[in-house]
Amino acid sequence: GLEAMYSLTQKCIQLKPTSHDNNLMRLILGILGDNTE
Repeated sequence: GLEAMYSLTQKCIQLKPTSHDNNLMRLILGILGDNTE
């Protein structure tokens, strides 16, 4: 579940290195990271 979304988000960051998308994805990763911990 969350792990799959986490991996997908990381891939999105690598595929879309634009500033706006990167900040958005980092925010999502931060939220998912807090939830998994």
